[in-house]
Amino acid sequence: MNKPYIRVDSHVTEMTPYTEWMREIYMSRVDWSAQIVKEATIESLDSKAIKVARDGYKERFPNLSAECDKWSDEVFLDKAKLTINGQITRTALLLVGKEESASLLDNIAQIVWKCFQDGKVFGDIFTIPFVLSTTKVLNSIRNYRFKIYPQNSLIPAEIWKYDTNTILECMHNCIAHQDYLKNARIVVTEDSSQLTFENEGGFYEGSYEDYIMGLQTPKHYRNSFLAKAMVNVKMIDTQGYGIHTMFQKQRERFLPMPDYDDSTPSKVVLHLPGNIVDENYSKILMERQDLSLSEIVLLDRVQKHKSISVDAVSMLRKKKLIEGKKPNYYVAKLVAQNTNQKVEYSKHKGLDEKKCELMLVQSLHDHGSLTKREIVSLLRDLLPDQLSETQKETKVDNILRKMKKSGKIINQSAGNRSSWLLVK
Repeated sequence: MNKPYIRVDSHVTEMTPYTEWMREIYMSRVDWSAQIVKEATIESLDSKAIKVARDGYKERFPNLSAECDKWSDEVFLDKAKLTINGQITRTALLLVGKEESASLLDNIAQIVWKCFQDGKVFGDIFTIPFVLSTTKVLNSIRNYRFKIYPQNSLIPAEIWKYDTNTILECMHNCIAHQDYLKNARIVVTEDSSQLTFENEGGFYEGSYEDYIMGLQTPKHYRNSFLAKAMVNVKMIDTQGYGIHTMFQKQRERFLPMPDYDDSTPSKVVLHLPGNIVDENYSKILMERQDLSLSEIVLLDRVQKHKSISVDAVSMLRKKKLIEGKKPNYYVAKLVAQNTNQKVEYSKHKGLDEKKCELMLVQSLHDHGSLTKREIVSLLRDLLPDQLSETQKETKVDNILRKMKKSGKIINQSAGNRSSWLLVK
C-alpha cells in the first residue's frame, strides 16, 4: 500500500530502494501545488487569512503597498500568485482556504503538534489556512526566558528558549517542501530540550550542509508554485538563506545548532535545541565573537559527541577551542584573562556542593557540633555571591538535608537549641 512502483517492459519493480530514480521522477513531475481545484471558488477562502497574506505581500513589496490596498481580493490573489486567472489553486487553499474547504484538496493538509511534559503527552491538530495555523502552533509552544552567565561577568544574559521567527521558518519550510503526493501530516514535537519538525519528502536539491553558510541558492523546488506564493506573502525566502538564518539565530542566542541528522531520503527531520548542552560551548560563543559559523558548527558537533575530521580537530586544537584525546574530545573551558577577573569569576561561581560538604565535615570534626546559624556563617562566603542571604540559607538547608539523608550527619535538639553532628 502507498508504495511507488515502476514498470519496465513486462516487469513491475518497487522503487523505494532506488532513491535516485525516484528523485528524477519527482523532479520532472507536474507541480501538485499549481493545479486548479474546479470545485473551489473565492467563497472557499478565508477573509482573515487573505488579509494576513496581503500584509505579508506589502512587507515583501513595500513599493506596491499603496496600490495593493486598492486591489480587490481577486486581483490581489492573482498578483500574489495564489490563484491563476481568478481560478483557485491548491496553493490558495493550503495558505488561505477556509478550514471547511480542506476536503476540496484531496489531501490531509494538517500540522500536528505533540508535547511531552512531565511524563504526559498532549497536543492539537491544526489545518488550513496555513498562513494562520502556523501562528496558532507557535502560540501553543512553551517559550520562556532563561539566564546564561558570561565568563567574568556577574550580569547574566537573558535569552528566550526559542526564537519565534525561527519556529515559523521551520514550519513554513515544512509546508513549502512537503511531498503532498504522500498525503501525510506535518508533525511538530515539543519536549523539554528541543522542538522537532518533520515533513514527508527528502531534501529536494542538495543537503542541509550546502545551505548553512548561505552561499548556495536552490535551483528547483518540489512545489514551485507554492514556494513562489509563500515568498510573495513573506512566509519563506528562496535564496537559500532560511537554513543559514536558523543557524545564525542559534549562534546569537549561544545555543546548540539545529541538526537534520535523523532525516532520510524520504523524510526531513529538523531538531531545534532549546537548552544548553555544554556550558563551555555557550560561554565560548558569548566571548568569541570572532568565530566563524563553520567553526561554531564544528564545536557544536564536539559538544554533541559527534565525529569531526582530523583537519577539523587540528584546527580547533590550534585555536584552543577543544581538548581531550580521540575520540573523546570536549569543548575547552575559557580561562579568565587577568587577576581581577579571576577573583571576580571565582566569587561569582562559588564552590560546588561537594566542597561545601567537605568543609562542613571538617568543621564538625574539629568542633563536635554546630548550630544552623554557625553552619550558615561557615558556608556563606563559599556560596555564589549572586545569591541573596535568603537563597544562601535555602542552599545550606538543601546541603544539610542531602547529607542527613545520606547518613553523614544527624540533628539533635536540647531544649531550644538544635545542633548538627557527624554520624559516628
